[in-house]
Amino acid sequence: MSRTARCLFAIGLSASLAAACGDDDTVDTGSGGSGGSGGRAGTAGTAGTGGVAGTAGTGTGGTNAGGDGSGGTGTARTGTGGTGTAGTGTGGTTGTVEPGDAGPDAADGGDVLADAGAPPRACPDDLGVATAGAFSSDGTQNVIITRVVFRNGGADVTFRAQNADFNFADPMTLCTGSENGDCDDGVQALVENPDGGAGTDLAEDEEVTYFTTGVNPVAGELALVNGAPTADGASIVFAYIAWGNFVSAAPTAPGNSALPVSLDARAADEGNGRWTLGERIDVGSDSTIFATGDVTTADDFNACTDN
Repeated sequence: MSRTARCLFAIGLSASLAAACGDDDTVDTGSGGSGGSGGRAGTAGTAGTGGVAGTAGTGTGGTNAGGDGSGGTGTARTGTGGTGTAGTGTGGTTGTVEPGDAGPDAADGGDVLADAGAPPRACPDDLGVATAGAFSSDGTQNVIITRVVFRNGGADVTFRAQNADFNFADPMTLCTGSENGDCDDGVQALVENPDGGAGTDLAEDEEVTYFTTGVNPVAGELALVNGAPTADGASIVFAYIAWGNFVSAAPTAPGNSALPVSLDARAADEGNGRWTLGERIDVGSDSTIFATGDVTTADDFNACTDN
């Protein structure tokens, strides 16, 4: 049998055997498709976001990573790629919010910006007894202030006659400042005769109390003056007291005197000195001032609050 006949017979058996029948008769039927690439694994879940103003939540990693893609089935020269299941992730839990800090010393309202003064101090059982030793080192002074009790926008002022009887008659005024309008001439009505007889004098070593308005319990001054300070700069200061952070001012129209014109300066200049210039009684938050010794110095006054 000829070579040609053998080849034809081979074609009928199998296309794959035909390749053996001579190089110049080879038929290209196409290569099989390549296997598909594996599907890409799923991306892990993103960690949870921390809670606001608290401890950050911890995220749980993604689960179910994508599986490998299955191989593609070739059709001629093409193949179908494999598929994969994407991974899933659980978000982090919300953080626990911590209580906020209200700042330094929140319970007591923060730092203290101004001192309100010493707390109130209890008064002696009997202020009359407590002030019994009050006196003036100025031997020319005939009346002293032994107590001041602040109340109702004013004060009860207690005077004591010293070394002689004392007369409150006109032009006597009780002043809370150096202007004429700061003075109360109602003090002229103070008359007392402990024996019950007629008279306008306060007897030596006796006391009388007068209420005057416009007194600042935190800081101020009181002066018993024989005349309005502005009308006469030479008017005598018979008794004086000052307390708190206070500056005694001169009157706007100082009168006709060459003497110092602020009330504390006048008191310091009067007689042998009826006040120590510039001194102030530490009243704190108390409601009462009382003398225990020399009334010419703030050091011999105390302060208290009567319960």
